[in-house]
Amino acid sequence: MASVAENKIINLKDSVVPQIFELIDDGIYYFDKLNKHEGKFCFYKDGNTEVIGETDGGQGFILSDGKMYILNIGEYTSMYRFNKNNKEKIFETDGIYFDLKINETGHFVCLGNKENITLIKIFNENGDNLGVIQPNILFGSCISLYGDYIFLGGFNFDNTYRIIKMNYIGKILNEWQFSVGENNGFISKILNYGDYILALVTGETDNLIILDTTTGEVKKLVPDVLGLNNFIDFQIFNDEIYILDENRIYVWNFAEIFLAENLKKRYKNKRDSVIDLYAYQYLMCFLTFDECKIYGFISSGIITFFLFIYIIIRKSDLRFIKTIELLIYFYWILSFLISSTINIIQCIDKSKRIEKLLYVKENYNNLNLFFYTFNISFTGYCLMSLLLFPEFNIIYSALTFIVLFTSTSLLNKILIKKIDKTNNNIVIELLQATDEKIEGYIKHIIENLKNTDSEKIMIDISSEDIIKTNVIEAWNVSRKAVIRQEVKYTADANKLTVILDLSKRDNKYSRYSILMDYICFVKNKIKIKEIKISCLEGKGGSYGHQ
Repeated sequence: MASVAENKIINLKDSVVPQIFELIDDGIYYFDKLNKHEGKFCFYKDGNTEVIGETDGGQGFILSDGKMYILNIGEYTSMYRFNKNNKEKIFETDGIYFDLKINETGHFVCLGNKENITLIKIFNENGDNLGVIQPNILFGSCISLYGDYIFLGGFNFDNTYRIIKMNYIGKILNEWQFSVGENNGFISKILNYGDYILALVTGETDNLIILDTTTGEVKKLVPDVLGLNNFIDFQIFNDEIYILDENRIYVWNFAEIFLAENLKKRYKNKRDSVIDLYAYQYLMCFLTFDECKIYGFISSGIITFFLFIYIIIRKSDLRFIKTIELLIYFYWILSFLISSTINIIQCIDKSKRIEKLLYVKENYNNLNLFFYTFNISFTGYCLMSLLLFPEFNIIYSALTFIVLFTSTSLLNKILIKKIDKTNNNIVIELLQATDEKIEGYIKHIIENLKNTDSEKIMIDISSEDIIKTNVIEAWNVSRKAVIRQEVKYTADANKLTVILDLSKRDNKYSRYSILMDYICFVKNKIKIKEIKISCLEGKGGSYGHQ
């Protein structure tokens, strides 16, 4: 891994939410959680990422034996060994179990909770239960194995953090306690490194705790000190510490961590995801404002006309030319306000917002921003002229226009450059629904796709309404950034048939999320009577949902 350390930053390209990683075979295995229904195991080496396989839910683990596992967590927890798109069930046990390790003898050590009691269960490779440990702790949140010992991290009864060292019969051999702020987080991971224990405390602010087991000294690091946003996961390899933050892994020599007070001057914050998001939202407002401007022009025109009639009837002392000048200022400012109000109302709708954000992601370089820039600038010109009315000072008004036009144009260029740098890493949330029948139906279709090694799906939707082609056209245009090709469709009276080819999709978007998004989008437009989804180019059949 020396070559990786020299780069200092490892970019996990096309990942969505990497949760854990392991350094094995001169590469990095990691589990990427796409959504609550799907995840994927990936392997990174020499700048290339390979998707090993996709999961249909559950929490992924990569253990020290180099193998991948899945915990389906619930009142009864199941553990599976994962290989490509296949999974082999190892055991099922009652209780909520959420952390998993494997020891040197190949036995699985599983941490969980049953009836508010922390339990550690040990299973052999065949899934047979070898024993249960009930440690004296309020809540255990993670475990680490080191030689013949189990290290357990969690809460103490007085709400302080506690790390326990025990043997495999549950005898406590040593323990350490510490506090972090108001202790409102939890220990999500612990690792042993010589005489040190490293504990990741996840909360409102993440903390990396370095505990010297010989002296009891505790050192605390926060992401800002290392120029990071979060501590998601970490590993130690060859005296180097690897820290996962969003979709990047940062590497330091372990000794450098002890000089972290000086790192603040040497390492600056790498990214600001909030600014990234604002760039997309800003351009989204351009798009919706451009659609709303006609309503602003017409509405303000009608109001301005009646105002003109009112001024004539009242026989204002203003000269006719001054009256026209006043009405022009009023008309343009009112048009901008009405268009902006409609713009904001439209952006409140989640479906509309996602549609525009995806369009920006795909077409940000081809957007015509001149009209909006001119509109803002001329509105400023009119507002300044109105404030100076009835006097007319072209210098102040023109200066206002020039300043606004220049600054807005410059901002446009800056944000487009910002998007250009981050666009490949940005994931726009798609539409979701909480209908258990539809969720189960889509999961069944996804499973069938995997079994038939197919990526093509035909979706038939029947409606009580007449279906217009603009329903699918709007989805087709905006989702091009996701599926990366045109959608084939036919609309015939009350029936809409679509063929989705997901083979070229952006792999940051799962099959499940794309199918759910399509159904939710259409459901927002028409009243759905029946949905029927079929897998094409495979041995799977068709399935219907009423």
